[in-house]
Amino acid sequence: MKLSARLTAFYAALCMIIVVFTQALYMINRSAELGIDPAFIWMVEAVAFLGMTVFALVTLVGRTGLQIAWAAIGIGALLNVIQVAMGMAMFGPLEDAGDAMAPAFQAVLAGAFFFYFAGKFLFGIAAVVLGWALFTGAPSIGKMVGAMS
Repeated sequence: MKLSARLTAFYAALCMIIVVFTQALYMINRSAELGIDPAFIWMVEAVAFLGMTVFALVTLVGRTGLQIAWAAIGIGALLNVIQVAMGMAMFGPLEDAGDAMAPAFQAVLAGAFFFYFAGKFLFGIAAVVLGWALFTGAPSIGKMVGAMS
């Protein structure tokens, strides 16, 4: 299956938008107590991060410019997949284990937040690289904006 770099960039952007919606939904669900199972939201988010990882890395290979941005997006999304998986697989059992496992729960929570913030840091690097390319007039930024619109 041959996909163009433009199409894979569009799919990566679409996955990013899905992640924004899932994170907003999670916060609204918690504050308004809507009753939506957080595991469902996290599952959708994990799939979106997986898609973002694959499509960003495929775009990285297919493009001639902005390699740092696409690598940062792909690796940042992969780190967030790990973070979401840790939350889905480990938080519940460690919480249910009680006070005896509280130190283990805190360690896993700290590790998950490390991956979360490392991924967001990489997204920030991508934003800086893309912003720099926009301001310096790099020709590939027009293609990226066109792919996302």
